[in-house]
Amino acid sequence: MPEGYASNLGKRADMNEGKLIGMKSHDCHVFMETLIPIAFSHLPERIWKPITEMSLFF
Repeated sequence: MPEGYASNLGKRADMNEGKLIGMKSHDCHVFMETLIPIAFSHLPERIWKPITEMSLFF
């Protein structure tokens, strides 16, 4: 991500518990808008397609 666009998400990761902690609302928005679609693109179509359709509905 561009410099200064979001917090360093690597510093927000708690590897022991597998959680992201201390994220601000903008960081959450960046995460949902940029990183989750990348993760979904590697799922089988029968999984990501219904999730995408529900997202578009809501």
